[in-house]
Amino acid sequence: MTSETQADPARRIIETALAGTTGLHAYVLVDGALLQTQSAAQQERWPFFLALPLLANADLDAQAVGPLLYELPSASESDDTGAAVETGIVWPASSVIVSRLSLNELATHLRPMLDVQLEQMDSTMLMRFFDPRVLPFWLDMLPMEHRAWLARGVHDWIYLDAHQNLRSARIETAHKPGEIDVIAQFPLHLSQQQEDDLLAACYPYTMIERLRSEFGTLMERVPLAKQYDFVRDQLDRCRAHGAESPASLITWCELALRYGPHFDEHPAMQPAIAALDDGQTFSQALALVPSGEWARMQAEVAN
Repeated sequence: MTSETQADPARRIIETALAGTTGLHAYVLVDGALLQTQSAAQQERWPFFLALPLLANADLDAQAVGPLLYELPSASESDDTGAAVETGIVWPASSVIVSRLSLNELATHLRPMLDVQLEQMDSTMLMRFFDPRVLPFWLDMLPMEHRAWLARGVHDWIYLDAHQNLRSARIETAHKPGEIDVIAQFPLHLSQQQEDDLLAACYPYTMIERLRSEFGTLMERVPLAKQYDFVRDQLDRCRAHGAESPASLITWCELALRYGPHFDEHPAMQPAIAALDDGQTFSQALALVPSGEWARMQAEVAN
């Protein structure tokens, strides 16, 4: 989905969220590191000097690549082309927060959630919920008390999902009126299982970036909206045969791009798949496929 096609849906979603309750404001939360991967024109729409960095005690370089909070200009303000300002949101690097709080109040409210304590580490780590790819998985795994904390300052959170659709998540507490809230403790502590689940959900994005870098032309065969599911499914298929190394995973995805998502079911691949299941390395298994079979499989894909 291009920024042009996102513009009208974004405007409608944001306006609907703002209209639901009086006194709401819209803010853009930008991942500074992701913003720097976008075009110069997109970066210029969100200059660092207009941002309120959430990493308040870090140096300027760290602040610039961390979470940056901006006020969203009103819909009545326009850019040079006459389009509403919110069409300039760089959705691959940003999300929109609807809140009753002021800019400074919202930043103060979000900062305690930046640190996370992992089960296997003594020090805290940065929780990258400001990365819009991580955001929906983070929201899903938040404990009840931390979601209740978030709900005190966030009314709606709007983001681009893995299928390139804009979503609006209403941030609500599970507590009923009159119930005593469980007090959220910071930093948030993640169990090993929670950490593993979060990493597994986000890993396809890491693989997508690598595939785009190394096999850009092949990746263009998969529509943008289907790339996450494609890569996630291929990772699952590869791991099901015991191949877990990063080299095996990237090679498997490359083969799926070249020869189709079910290449491993092709008769020519069965000796290799059987060897994998028997514990041979991926490179050893692939050596069992005659070179002429690769050409036949490629011809079948072309037809």
